[in-house]
Amino acid sequence: MPAGTAQVIDACVLLNAWNQACVDVSPDIGAVGGGDLGSCIAAAGPFTAESYLAYARCLGTVPCDDFAARLSCLTQLQLSAPDTANAACVLLTDYSAACGLSLGGGTVDACVRLFARFTAESLDAYVGCLEALACDATSAQVECGVLLRLQ
Repeated sequence: MPAGTAQVIDACVLLNAWNQACVDVSPDIGAVGGGDLGSCIAAAGPFTAESYLAYARCLGTVPCDDFAARLSCLTQLQLSAPDTANAACVLLTDYSAACGLSLGGGTVDACVRLFARFTAESLDAYVGCLEALACDATSAQVECGVLLRLQ
């Protein structure tokens, strides 16, 4: 069993239990990694196994209707390879600010967290595509979004 596999599976058990317990209270927004076991394991990809388990444990202590506490638990998640998205996210946040948009979460850190699950090459292509379009191109995110590829 690869290192961290047991932690990811343990986290998925906890996350799925939380999602099931909270489905009636907060049906629209589940936990990161919620759903079936396969989806949960796939969602763990960008994060360290330790932080994924810490997130699941944190969420297990949070009431279903406490949105602020749920967001606080997200800070437990640590990217396993944040450097792969950093350069592209600097460009994306600069482009977004210059255009008065809110792409990529507004900060480099938020952008890295959002886009770490995509390959570096596809993220570079996405950002390059956006930069090549006018700021007011309404379909830019859709046109360029097709370039993103999951790791």
